[in-house]
Amino acid sequence: MALINLVRLTTVAGLLGCRPATCRKWCEGAQVQLIRRPVVRWGQTQTGANSPWYVSLEGAIRLVDTMLPARLERAANARARKQLQRAAHALEESTANLVHEDGRGTPSDSTPLKPAL
Repeated sequence: MALINLVRLTTVAGLLGCRPATCRKWCEGAQVQLIRRPVVRWGQTQTGANSPWYVSLEGAIRLVDTMLPARLERAANARARKQLQRAAHALEESTANLVHEDGRGTPSDSTPLKPAL
């Protein structure tokens, strides 16, 4: 494979909001071929152990097509969970000083109000 139309895996991972290791695992599952940039030293071409991973443009598109729905679902679930937590906290705050009277006693017999913060 020539080094034309290649995208760095870290770039794809950054766009998806996940780690490059996660993208590598998804690439294995989607049969997307990863390659490393060859390192040229003293007239020899070899693949360096610390060189970045690259994926073809078609492979990056296929990776985004497979990963994006799962990433969006997780983001939507997290957003909904935060909204529910905020609503529960607001409800708890709004009912903090609520006094329930049973109708048989006087208000002086009931528990005192909580002090303001």
